[in-house]
Amino acid sequence: MRASSYVCAVFLLVMSIVVTGIWMPRYLDTKTVKIRATHKEIKQDGRTSDERKIVVVDASVKREPKPEKEERSEQLAFDDKENTAEDVKYLVVWYSVMSFLRNRPDAISKDFSPCEYSNCELSYDKGFARVADVLIFDGRLTTKRPFIKPYDQIWIFAAHESLDFLNRCKRSFDLAALRHLFNWTMTYHSQSDIPLPYGEIRERPSKNKLRRNFTEIAKEKKITSLIITSNCETQSRRMLYLQELYEYADIKVLGNCGEKWECGERTIHNECFDILNHTYGFYLAFENAACDEYFTEKLFENYKYDILFVVRGGCDGQSWTMFPEGSVISVDDFDSFGELGNFLESALASKEKYAKLLEEKSKFYAVGYADMYQKALCEICFRLNHKEKFYKEIPSVIDELNSYQKCADPIMN
Repeated sequence: MRASSYVCAVFLLVMSIVVTGIWMPRYLDTKTVKIRATHKEIKQDGRTSDERKIVVVDASVKREPKPEKEERSEQLAFDDKENTAEDVKYLVVWYSVMSFLRNRPDAISKDFSPCEYSNCELSYDKGFARVADVLIFDGRLTTKRPFIKPYDQIWIFAAHESLDFLNRCKRSFDLAALRHLFNWTMTYHSQSDIPLPYGEIRERPSKNKLRRNFTEIAKEKKITSLIITSNCETQSRRMLYLQELYEYADIKVLGNCGEKWECGERTIHNECFDILNHTYGFYLAFENAACDEYFTEKLFENYKYDILFVVRGGCDGQSWTMFPEGSVISVDDFDSFGELGNFLESALASKEKYAKLLEEKSKFYAVGYADMYQKALCEICFRLNHKEKFYKEIPSVIDELNSYQKCADPIMN
């Protein structure tokens, strides 16, 4: 009996040493071995190289408690990189790619090479999901937890849809299972952890001023305004607004909500939109939702054409603050349908007035989605290199998005 007790005691002692030696380093980070995946450039058909390597990261200091929410990195001045090891690579993987990004080759081809911190690798192969440092999810498709989240992995909730869309769809989300899983958000709103707007309007440098015969362009314009839309039932009551405006201005509606238009693909702005250079005086860039900062590719991807833009989006007159004066015409500038309609008709009737408005617009240019996506990638790598500053867990993504933005009842006047 005594011998049996002695054997048991020795067995327990040995097992405690083995367990401690195997598992304790994982939690104390005395020595962490992380698998990194390197790959060749992802082709559009999804093929990739599976070359992998192991990088040993020495992290002998015990992990600090997770900090509270920090200010955006653009507001922080980090003038040292001592905490970033030169040989550490971070793998960022798109677990589910947003269709808007997938349909834009100039954007999806971007990587981290131009960034201040370029020690990140990007993959669109979710086969690397469990070894990645960061996973990016199309929030619209992530209705439940896809798998058990690995320790210390960052999950990003990405969304291009309006807040109204996400609020209406949240009933399909397993909100309980998604609690505390996501760490950062990436949406069109400027207060997202990683802002990814559809574009920006900027003023041209004076040396790049366009010299065109705007009067000759004005003479080609015969129909007052055009809108291309296929989403007819919207929170912004877009079609109802158009019906009211039609009483005062000539409007051509192309797409599922009007005259059939078979050119091109939906959401992809290609040569089909060359019609904006001729015939039509104004393009109605009316959004499907009246939500904070929600202005989409309807404006930014078409801004290069010889046409004036009338915007209806955002809320609380945000077009006045988001776009430079003279770059667009906002419905917020008018007190009634009649006032807006009369302005459009009179501007087109006077070729001199229209040419002057077009010349004013030419002082500005649109920065496209590809550049916005590049900036977002750089922000991700910056945050990974300062993860102790930015780490957080989001109890509820939907609640967080609603905490700093809103959707309003659209103004109908």
